[in-house]
Amino acid sequence: MAWIFKNRDESNDSSWCGLIEKDVRIEGTLRVPGTFRIDGEFKGDIISTGRLILGENAIVDAEIHAVHVVIAGKFTGKLHAEREAKISATGRAQGEIHTPCLQIEPGGVLDGVCHVPAAAGDGREIVVPVRPIATG
Repeated sequence: MAWIFKNRDESNDSSWCGLIEKDVRIEGTLRVPGTFRIDGEFKGDIISTGRLILGENAIVDAEIHAVHVVIAGKFTGKLHAEREAKISATGRAQGEIHTPCLQIEPGGVLDGVCHVPAAAGDGREIVVPVRPIATG
């Protein structure tokens, strides 16, 4: 079976090291050294030294520590992105995000709090509560 990775150009930071496919459920601690994609369900802790991609089918309830994170599925928990976090148009995030750079594409949702380090670099941070706009 051949694996086809979307957005292959996003792998600039590190090489691909794995995938959790749709309909796979895992609980525990996941440590990954490179680019990793989750399209199934995961509950626990994720530690990544590269890029973590939560695909459109992902359902993740976790505390995540990574360099770059892309959320295209459903994420609940606490996220620490060392460089940047991105919520794509299909992404839904609920909880806390700690990152110096947060991108939310039109259609993407963040229901929670974003912690951004202050520009002075003195250890302080800016806390921004974010809630989705009710449609109706």
